[in-house]
Amino acid sequence: MNLEEYNRVKDMQYSDYCRYLQKKYGLASGSYMTERFTKSTKITRTKEGLFIHHIMEVNAPRLSNPTYAQKCPYKWQEPGYLVYCDWLEHLFLHILILNIEGAGTSGIGAFLLPELENVYLDEVPLQTWQIPCKERVINDKNVYDELKRRLPEDMRNPITLKQIQDKNREYTEKMERIKQEFNLSVGDNVRCSILSNSYVGTVVSVKEYKTDWKVEVILDGHKSPMTFWASHGRIEKIDETEFETIKNTPKTRPKLNFSVGDRIISPLYGKGTVVNISESSYGHNIMVQFDNEKQPKSFTSLRTPFERIDD
Repeated sequence: MNLEEYNRVKDMQYSDYCRYLQKKYGLASGSYMTERFTKSTKITRTKEGLFIHHIMEVNAPRLSNPTYAQKCPYKWQEPGYLVYCDWLEHLFLHILILNIEGAGTSGIGAFLLPELENVYLDEVPLQTWQIPCKERVINDKNVYDELKRRLPEDMRNPITLKQIQDKNREYTEKMERIKQEFNLSVGDNVRCSILSNSYVGTVVSVKEYKTDWKVEVILDGHKSPMTFWASHGRIEKIDETEFETIKNTPKTRPKLNFSVGDRIISPLYGKGTVVNISESSYGHNIMVQFDNEKQPKSFTSLRTPFERIDD
């Protein structure tokens, strides 16, 4: 899609644009998946630089993934519910979905934007099948810039594929170090970091997962176990002497930057009012009445996903 075409279609609604693309490229000759939800290779047109978009992703995310697709009606995989599109047209489709109330952002931040950033930055080698897709849009960066301006402000500077690869490499290296250094077993005395304090306890369970260890600890003075993950780096083995030293060290409570009656905002629940604060074993219990909720919600100062506001 070049800039001239974009200017012709930029004001279309999602359903109209889907029909426009079906007319432009034609309908698929078959379904995207079989009735057993395995992908078909007979309808791909990546050699022409085209992707396939599921129209009903306006209602459900990731319909190209069998795990998600099989939870939805099979007819959503049929030709009438599919659209061929180039990389920029695919992004435009998902931007139009953003404008529909109740629809999500699936596909934009996690896939489309990092991929298109890489198309124009050329930092990470493409897979062979992606090369024709790049060639189809490489001269239309002005359209990409126009499309990004239509995104919410917090999505206009996306993470790049190189940054994703760097983060994945850092995580892999970190997990390799943890794997080499992990030495906890049931019965060990451990130091556990919670907020700004150190607590002691005894390991009662260790479970190995593919990329981490789940460690359950009975902290001194408590009956129920608390869960720690090795990758978080908040737990370590200690000897008896250090156990007693930490056990007898006075603990301090974290300071809160709000009090009862203050207005706060949460990324999950929106704006609300703090209605109660009480002390807990490790910090504070915080009760918030959100403007759009009938009942107040409880949080701990281990996790306070909100900040104070003036409104």
